[in-house]
Amino acid sequence: MYSNGLKNIVVFLTELHGEYQHTVCRSICDAAKALNYNVAILNWDHPFTNIKKYVDGASNIFELPDYENVDGIIYLKDTFMQDEVEHKAEEHFKKNFKGPVVSVRCRTDDFYNVLTDDASGITAMTEHLIRDHHLKKIAYMSGKRELEDARIRLKAYCDTMDKYGLEYDESYIFHGDYWKHKGGEALDHFFASHYGIPEAIVCANDYMAISVMRELVDRGYKVPDDIVVTGFDNISDARECIPSLTTVNMPVSAMGKRAVEVIDNVLNNREQEKISYVLTEPVFRGSCGCPDTDLIARLMGRNRSESDKQKMSSNMRALRYMSVALEGAFDLKQVSHVVDNYIYMNETYKNFFLNITRKDPTADLNTVSKIKNGYTDESLCALAIIDRGHTEDYPLIFNTKELIPPMYVDESPQTYCFMPLHFLENNYGYVAVNYMEGGGMEVQYASFVTSISSSLDNIYNKVKLRKALSELEKLYVTDPLTNLFNRRGFEKYANKMFDRCRKKKTIMVMTIDMDDMKRINDNFGHMQGDVAIQILGKALLNASVNGEVCARVGGDEFNVVAEDYTQELYEEFIENVLEYLKQFNDSNALDYSVNISYGGVLIDKYEVNNFEYYMNISDNRMYEHKSARKAGRQN
Repeated sequence: MYSNGLKNIVVFLTELHGEYQHTVCRSICDAAKALNYNVAILNWDHPFTNIKKYVDGASNIFELPDYENVDGIIYLKDTFMQDEVEHKAEEHFKKNFKGPVVSVRCRTDDFYNVLTDDASGITAMTEHLIRDHHLKKIAYMSGKRELEDARIRLKAYCDTMDKYGLEYDESYIFHGDYWKHKGGEALDHFFASHYGIPEAIVCANDYMAISVMRELVDRGYKVPDDIVVTGFDNISDARECIPSLTTVNMPVSAMGKRAVEVIDNVLNNREQEKISYVLTEPVFRGSCGCPDTDLIARLMGRNRSESDKQKMSSNMRALRYMSVALEGAFDLKQVSHVVDNYIYMNETYKNFFLNITRKDPTADLNTVSKIKNGYTDESLCALAIIDRGHTEDYPLIFNTKELIPPMYVDESPQTYCFMPLHFLENNYGYVAVNYMEGGGMEVQYASFVTSISSSLDNIYNKVKLRKALSELEKLYVTDPLTNLFNRRGFEKYANKMFDRCRKKKTIMVMTIDMDDMKRINDNFGHMQGDVAIQILGKALLNASVNGEVCARVGGDEFNVVAEDYTQELYEEFIENVLEYLKQFNDSNALDYSVNISYGGVLIDKYEVNNFEYYMNISDNRMYEHKSARKAGRQN
């Protein structure tokens, strides 16, 4: 790794732009630099979806490091929020790495652990409400049941209530998810308790506490006059909300530093316990009724928030322009040019590398290639931006195990963040970035990388289509919306195939019609109608792995033809199309789905020497399928 001979620490996490992740990683990098370690941060961007192909593609980033040259791993387990991804990450540790692994903030029996003293923080907070504010009816919003820190904090609340002889039961305990969207459910649960409306709600983290405060305000309650609310973690939002949130300060920087020290102790054969604890400290503010001492900080925070909103708006606009520019790219050099023009939106980056998989060593250096699993032995650095200004856009081939081209690595400790370039399960490479002193990943960086990934996938498919056109001697015209053949191209190709294969090979002809196209246009506009058509076109192209030729022959009408076909291939094709559409429908934020009716025929007896005859059979079967589907919905 990094080709400079230093020892290497790899950090596994999700959503590096988050406040906790940013803070702990900055302390990891500072501590590692002081001890002369390189750091590679593998950032798995959470898609908030369970689409397996996406998860598989994104998880390729775990296979990037050369584990033989990794000396220690730091694992931010509780940032992943998805069991399948956690398992994938841990499988890589156990299978490929025999050195020290440190889990931060989340106890894992197989690894070293750096944990907070969660119990003392909740105990101090609950005692503060009892002794200093004389409250008795205290409810508790816990975290996920399966997380040990959530169980420890809940037990501390229960032990403290028992110590002071205060009444509570399950009606005063709600199990949340450590996120922002269950405040209303928690209040419904507490307000239905036979103990009555609580005087205070102690929350296991700040995100849940802030959601409870907002829900209370929406319901007409005042915090803290009517109900006291407290949190845990001391995130920046806790200081900036009104009233500012009483919470428990998490020594995040100390945790990151300690994780590096644990690795260094193990590697140097110094005594090291399996579990290290760092202390928490309560911070009393306005939400519990204590004097609010953070007014200046809150004002500064609000000014920052307003500035951040303006910056976000500007960046979102830049991302849209970048997406449009990438849509017009047709090779790797053009992608690099667009990325170079728009990387400015990531304000604090220092160096940036766009590294592409190199599946075929003999391939043109300006082409895009993809693989399904892992990374190729060699990568092609299509773009290197050094010190925010000096740009190298010539193709440079290097050993992927070195992570970035060796010519850009010196003897000092290196720190880079890596993210995968993938579209669903298709892996196109990865990007590497590091930041100026005090800088870090901005929230839009993940969208920036996703735009690059989509462009690479689009280019790959364009090249695939161009090759097909070339093989067919460019006889066909394509539909500009879907990049499939249009009616003219389909008729020319299908009739020629029919004549060539007559009485020699089985031909498959299929008719596909999109359902409810008018409803999509009427309710969501014709632009969304175009999106729906494009999705179906991509679904057909994605399923075309056995020589199928697809065409958009009308507004929402598609035809497919293939030679040397079987019933099994026909069913496999339909299954793949429906699976692609299901994945889109499951992730589509708008209230419409892309569904189809279809019918087809396998021509093997050639009873009529007229291709149109078989097309009519295919059409009729499609309409029969559409009618059956409609009748099924009505029943």
